[in-house]
Amino acid sequence: MALRKNPLFDAVHAALQRKRELAIFVAGIAATAVFAVGYTFYRQGRNESAHRALVETMAYFDAPITPGAPHVVGGKPVFGSVDEKWQATADALERAYINYADTRLSPYFLALKAEALDMLGKNKQAAETLERATSLMAQGPLRDSFRIKLSQTKLDGDDAALRAEGLAFLEKFARQDENPLHDHALYALGEYHWAQGNFDQVRSFWGMLNLKYGKATENPSVFVGEISNRLELLESSQA
Repeated sequence: MALRKNPLFDAVHAALQRKRELAIFVAGIAATAVFAVGYTFYRQGRNESAHRALVETMAYFDAPITPGAPHVVGGKPVFGSVDEKWQATADALERAYINYADTRLSPYFLALKAEALDMLGKNKQAAETLERATSLMAQGPLRDSFRIKLSQTKLDGDDAALRAEGLAFLEKFARQDENPLHDHALYALGEYHWAQGNFDQVRSFWGMLNLKYGKATENPSVFVGEISNRLELLESSQA
């Protein structure tokens, strides 16, 4: 025999069901909030640890070279040769990158490693490492600065294809007047052509740099101070 439906029972049952559903929903939100807060603290802790590791590895760059000295003096690294120093620096930065690959500082461990590889004369490896680093960086002026550095690294090497890539990137940047790093690109192009002995090109790029970003302009560039003496030398040679 079927039980007769009781409207009051049904109403109470529905209310209790909604209450249970609400309790489950609230508990779910609370659990999510606890996880989010915990994860935020975890991420913050990871990034702080990565920052400490970055500071520690920077000490390798300033480490002295003293043949025969112990590797650690006063808690700071000391190396017996140039190659030993830069290989140890590259190795330390690779370890730091592996340990902190999940943090926002991970690309900068690679960027510094590329610098150490370049000091070892491993130009192609340095370019590959810096390319990888810039691919992990967020869009913005800092990334663009490293991309200019990457182009210069490619131009310093013997690989014709990489040199062409580096030059093409700098020339593209130099055409972007609105880019915050326009002055940097003009300076880098002038440096490249100076090394190549292409002094007409140097006058073109550095002349534009001086015109657009000289001391009397609205946005003076630090690079203008780097070129003033050489521009004067070029001008005097034409007199």
